[in-house]
Amino acid sequence: MPYGTLYGIGLGPGDPELITLKGLRILQQTQVIAYPISRQGDESVALSILERITSLVGKEKIELLFPMSAAEPTVLKIAWEEASRKIAAHLEQGKDVAFITLGDVVLYSTFIYLFEVMREGYRHLKVEFIPGISSVSASAATASLPLGKGRERLAILPAPFDQERLQKNLEDFDTVVLLKVSQVFDQVYELLKRMNLLDKAILCQRIGLEGERIIHDLSTLVGSKVDYMSILMVKK
Repeated sequence: MPYGTLYGIGLGPGDPELITLKGLRILQQTQVIAYPISRQGDESVALSILERITSLVGKEKIELLFPMSAAEPTVLKIAWEEASRKIAAHLEQGKDVAFITLGDVVLYSTFIYLFEVMREGYRHLKVEFIPGISSVSASAATASLPLGKGRERLAILPAPFDQERLQKNLEDFDTVVLLKVSQVFDQVYELLKRMNLLDKAILCQRIGLEGERIIHDLSTLVGSKVDYMSILMVKK
């Protein structure tokens, strides 16, 4: 019996209309849907979006625990290996599996960790990436903010804070996009203030989801809890 194929599918930022036609076709044809959660008992945002796009009646669903990246490396490795074993068991039965995730599956995606483990331990099994619209593209489009044109330079960075490195990136690039900015927003704000870049910065929150906001006055967020699903864009 031939093995199944594992598809990593990016659903886009949250708006059900932003899934690609190819991604939707594969999801409708695939027998097994796998989705990540970061803690036991959590609901999957990706699964809730998929349920608004297509019927899951008759499909088998696999919940996979992927702890936040700040967890202990040993904990992360165990979780990824357990997820890969569950996926491989279905593939070796000849079933195709679609692993769904928000955004673009090749850009800071949970699926990347699963892919790397599958390449190490299950090289006989086929894995395909199906790209989606990234939260970066969707945020820029919603804010009517072109990310780059001509010879402009663009940097997309995870935001855990290193003041010296971030300042250099802000100096060197025409547009800087900061992901996962919620935990370090106040520090980033102070740096932007010192560099006279506050009027060049916007925060995009929950783009494509309930609670979507574009915030131009960053001072209104200082000292408050910034939503985890926020992106900060600085275009000089």
